Amino acid sequence: MTPGLPARPEPPIGTRPPAGVTPGRPARPEPPIGTLPPRDVARSTSASDVAESRCAENDQDPAEARNDRRQPEVDCLAQNVPVPLTPGRDLVPVSKWNSWVNGQVTAVQDRRYDLDSDTVVGTLTAGIDRMVNERVSVGFSVALNSYGVRAFDDTLRADATGFTAGPYAAVRLNEHWALSNSLTYGLTENQLSISVLDGSYETHQVAASFELNGQYTVHGIFVRPKISTSLTYFYNTAYDLSGTTLAGREITSPTPASDDVYGIVTASAEFSRLFALANGDVFMPFVRVGVDYEYLRPGDGAILTGELALATPEPWAGTVELGARAVINKNLLISARGAYRSIGQPNFDVWEAELMASFSF
Repeated sequence: MTPGLPARPEPPIGTRPPAGVTPGRPARPEPPIGTLPPRDVARSTSASDVAESRCAENDQDPAEARNDRRQPEVDCLAQNVPVPLTPGRDLVPVSKWNSWVNGQVTAVQDRRYDLDSDTVVGTLTAGIDRMVNERVSVGFSVALNSYGVRAFDDTLRADATGFTAGPYAAVRLNEHWALSNSLTYGLTENQLSISVLDGSYETHQVAASFELNGQYTVHGIFVRPKISTSLTYFYNTAYDLSGTTLAGREITSPTPASDDVYGIVTASAEFSRLFALANGDVFMPFVRVGVDYEYLRPGDGAILTGELALATPEPWAGTVELGARAVINKNLLISARGAYRSIGQPNFDVWEAELMASFSF
């Protein structure tokens, strides 16, 4: 997981928008990463099989390499496992089709500037992609999003449900690098309550993202650098905040339509190690560290403080992720990760948890 103070009350106020929440960063999944396997890799070949075949080419005994986990891990597997073309194709056999599903939960706690704001975001994404040739893969994904915000002693409440959908693609640039991109459209239904006033409106968003992904191996350790950027345009429809005071007075506050743009750049690097099991399955624990920089923020990044004034937080934050990937029966990939995405932002905590499963066929 995902801007400042809009021209009118909008969720989330006082928080940096989590991924998939409008306005804010485009919804997950992240665009495809990695590159295609080398041409000499058969479409039914798994990562460990690739290592075995190449170890055999180097006059090493494949059976010995498979039985001695240290050997394929350090000398063979780490050197020969192909870079994935998409996240769902990591470590699994090379195949024409790959389908995947991804669930993500983000929790945001904002205590900056005397705020007392809590946000919970949930995203469920599914997608499928096809290899067009040895260098290109294209696919389509759909995400269902929901979030809830509570702030100012529960006098501000915001809830929303919506979806995003669109195509994605990846192309191999060279042996170590690949470029991927995605384009999505999203629609969100928002419910907003401020004290006795209530209103609802729609948010339309269009987002484009680009990623440059790489993979290198250093002494048996995978190093996967990534540079990504995304740009989101969102449009909020006009609505009325209305309600009745304790004295019985009817209040209506019209809010005009508005639009804005949000942009972010992320630079990170993953460090992982590959372990081969005796039955040919593989396991990869990993850690990723990085930094996010918001180069475009609605309202120039200003947020509403607990004193109902404006303040502008820093536009950057450090991130750290821990997780693991495992392949079951060669074509089923399970990936889980946890992340903290607000290093360097005092009194502001953003936690993420994600689980993904993919199947190649």
